[in-house]
Amino acid sequence: MDFFVLFAEGVFMVMMGLSIANEVRFLFLFQVLLAIDIAWAVFVYFAVISEDARRSVVRWCIINLFAVAALFLVRKSPLLADEDRLTVAVSVAIARTFFDYTFCWDFYLGRQRAAAGA
Repeated sequence: MDFFVLFAEGVFMVMMGLSIANEVRFLFLFQVLLAIDIAWAVFVYFAVISEDARRSVVRWCIINLFAVAALFLVRKSPLLADEDRLTVAVSVAIARTFFDYTFCWDFYLGRQRAAAGA
């Protein structure tokens, strides 16, 4: 299952790269990519047994939900000029990654390895 989700996400990343000049399409594809990641998080939540892992998955899902909502606002906000939308979207992506690594690092590396790296 991992392969298919990662493959789908890879396809969307390629599509995003090909549509970088079209802000509307790029931002929509970015939202779809995060929606796939949210669906994957829901699947993982029910697949793991550890309560620590489940808490991390919930955080991962919430972070992505906030990112999708922020990207929706970026796409639809009349306050942003068209030429600023991609810049703000990149800021959302950086913030999403920062929060993901800050709050879910132990999920990616495991608690022992994360503690050893600190």
